Amino acid sequence: MDPEGIIEIRNLLKKLVVDKKMAVFISSHNLFEIENCCNKICIIKNGKIIKNDTMERIKNELFQDIFTIEIDNSNKIKDKNNMKILSDTQIEINCKKEDIPNIIEQLRNDSILIYEIKRKEKKLEEAFLQEIGGNVIE
Repeated sequence: MDPEGIIEIRNLLKKLVVDKKMAVFISSHNLFEIENCCNKICIIKNGKIIKNDTMERIKNELFQDIFTIEIDNSNKIKDKNNMKILSDTQIEINCKKEDIPNIIEQLRNDSILIYEIKRKEKKLEEAFLQEIGGNVIE
């Protein structure tokens, strides 16, 4: 389908759900599209339901939060626990949102300037592959 048709179908389905209070079942391997139009998903592997929940719960359950932090110089970091150095000016860290103030304090104690902190967006594709173990059929 062309992009205009996809948007039209997506909007029609959303309208049916709201106006007619319908549940719409979509079977698809196009996880990007599913992520954009569904609020609840069911992951099936070898004919068996292995996950059935809201989009957000599934993504939050399967992923720890990953943050990318842009800094002035990653070489100045003294304690690199839980940190992945992406470049001279970027690091990645797996932590809870509540831990960010401690991370900032640690970086500031190392005299590191912080320019930006971004949470990595959780994608349904990643959650799906993690949940099924990478193989759709065993």
